[in-house]
Amino acid sequence: MSNQPLSQIGLTQSTGSPSLVQPLLQPLLQPLQLGSLTLPNRIILAAMHTQYEDKPELLDSWCDFYAARADLGLLITGGISPSDQGRLYPGAAALLSEQELPSHQALCQAVHQAGGRIAMQILHAGRYAKLPEAVSVSDQASRINPVRVRALSSEQVEQLVTDHARAARLAEQAGYDALEIMGSEGYLLCGFMSPWLNQRQDAWGGDIRGRMTLALAIVRAIKMQTALPLIFRLSAADLLPVSNSLAEVQQAMDLLVEAGVDAINLGIGW
Repeated sequence: MSNQPLSQIGLTQSTGSPSLVQPLLQPLLQPLQLGSLTLPNRIILAAMHTQYEDKPELLDSWCDFYAARADLGLLITGGISPSDQGRLYPGAAALLSEQELPSHQALCQAVHQAGGRIAMQILHAGRYAKLPEAVSVSDQASRINPVRVRALSSEQVEQLVTDHARAARLAEQAGYDALEIMGSEGYLLCGFMSPWLNQRQDAWGGDIRGRMTLALAIVRAIKMQTALPLIFRLSAADLLPVSNSLAEVQQAMDLLVEAGVDAINLGIGW
């Protein structure tokens, strides 16, 4: 990233004449209100797994990576699990207690000192977890992950709400400016919303409203227990043999907004 503020970077062609795309890019540099948080521009660094977050010895690199991009409107961390079963693989990052706070506090401080804003993504890997036994909405395994998958009981699903709310509270304590819930690309919450995976006959299944029950419960729990702006990453198109219709995606978005989500980040495909 350039050390020059985005607002001062000239959007011109190499000839020096005004770029033809300048009118399209200028709106991206306008402020945006995200709940209680004002973003100076509309460009985000989307969540990615750098693996810096997994290794304490690479804390300085983790901080430097995000601080160098602080001129963007909002930075979003790679997925941080709310529970041991939600980790992407053994040793992957999770935020379970105050013992894990120091590294997150250091990251937030580095970004803030550089003038930026940062959100933590809460991600439960679901059937993508490379653990001895992954958990998901059903026992249907993923073609890209050979591990055994176990369907969660209704009581275990209820625990997920508590786990996500705890991670959100800890993130607020660490100093994050916002939160993003990962509900796209086939991870756990996306699986619950999927008509292909979710064939449950209990309170966590059914039509799109029923399949959204877990996601909505998590959103409400987080909004009750933190003051942070909340983004939900939602799958706009699963690209599966059986997928939510456009009308169902729109209904899902409406339900999320009613529950308190401040912004929706649309993903596509699994």
